[in-house]
Amino acid sequence: MDEKKYALYNTKRFEKDFSGLDKAVRENAKAKLPDLEANPYRFKALHGRLKGKWSMRVGNYRILYEIHEDAKEVWLLYVEHRGNVYDL
Repeated sequence: MDEKKYALYNTKRFEKDFSGLDKAVRENAKAKLPDLEANPYRFKALHGRLKGKWSMRVGNYRILYEIHEDAKEVWLLYVEHRGNVYDL
């Protein structure tokens, strides 16, 4: 497992979205969080209207987040099905 370098924080919206997911999806997402803490830049940078946000794939779902490099923080913003997440 990678060394933790960034602190993760959840928005209220993320917590609401996350709690509504199936247990298997939640477990899969939790398993990927250490990778996000170690290196949030390894996932997909978004463009256009979502510039400044990043996306981590969890099966058919996407977790959108922001990186605050100066504070070494990652803010988890949303988790939605891949067909809906980019319309937020």
